[in-house]
Amino acid sequence: MKPFVLALALATVPLPVHQPVAQTQDEVASVFAGAWRVFDPGYAGGGPCTIALSSTPAAGSYRAEQAYCIGGLEGVTAWGVERGQLVLMDANRTPVARLGGNESRISGDMGDGRMVILERTRPGDAEPETPACLFAGYGHDCASEADRAPLAGAPGAPAQGETLVSLVLRDQPRPDAPVVSTVEPGVCLSFSECRTASEGPWCKTNHQGAVSWARRHAVRLGEFPVLTYRAGC
Repeated sequence: MKPFVLALALATVPLPVHQPVAQTQDEVASVFAGAWRVFDPGYAGGGPCTIALSSTPAAGSYRAEQAYCIGGLEGVTAWGVERGQLVLMDANRTPVARLGGNESRISGDMGDGRMVILERTRPGDAEPETPACLFAGYGHDCASEADRAPLAGAPGAPAQGETLVSLVLRDQPRPDAPVVSTVEPGVCLSFSECRTASEGPWCKTNHQGAVSWARRHAVRLGEFPVLTYRAGC
């Protein structure tokens, strides 16, 4: 996967006019330091997987501390910034994951190619809940349990899902990631991997030769929760 640059402009933070955008490694570290959480159950063991990134330098990098993480994240003890990417490292300073994004969400590949999504956590954040009714695309009926089922193909084979809306495919499983393409309703897609974020699953597809990620839950008209593609075709 091609590298993608960390968002250093910090558009969500008001900056005085003419103040230079953070560029040094220590300035970047101060922006991304803090508590992060992985919502995907594949990385959680005995509790929510959380990773605290410190801005305190340590042997050419910065300290990190994980809690309840598995799936390869249990060894994270340090982090740093390399070539525009945030890198999680183990005690030997071996990269565990390379990530990009913004100060609220970062995502990227583990060493074995699996995707991981980290989201900023703050005191008082509510636990995300899946709505009891996810409308089937643009319709007025709730999607069935079969439509909402997790995407699971045969061993070694991709799962399939049919689009229920005009579906935006993005370069990364983040709402702000670059758009790769848009797929019309009624298209059958193959999905090789799904990862859970706070707003629900994102699944990886290869559509017309381009690898991308599709959000499975969305909100219509700012109010109605929607299932964007159903299980099976």
